[in-house]
Amino acid sequence: MKNLQIRSGPHRHTSCNTEPGNTGIEMMTSDPTNRLAPQIPVDFGNCDADGAVRLVTRGATDAIEAAQIRLQEGLEVLLTDDELNATARVTMREGMWVAVIANWLADTESPR
Repeated sequence: MKNLQIRSGPHRHTSCNTEPGNTGIEMMTSDPTNRLAPQIPVDFGNCDADGAVRLVTRGATDAIEAAQIRLQEGLEVLLTDDELNATARVTMREGMWVAVIANWLADTESPR
């Protein structure tokens, strides 16, 4: 497992451990950006040791509520912090929804 340095602002860095390449999770679509997946703004620094992003920040919960997204096991989502984008699957861990990253997206695959 490699330590991914994530830039979250002009001079701040946070760390998330993530497996390079394929994480063993396959998305159900051939579209790498999965434009049909709900988009959730996240803080990639707010993650578990395995890199699963916690969906508990105010921005994430407000976006989930505003878009009327019903979180459920296996739901495919697009995570973004306006600099980085990733496809992920939602799962419940210890009473908290998290998104397990499946693929980091290149700038050319960004949904913007």
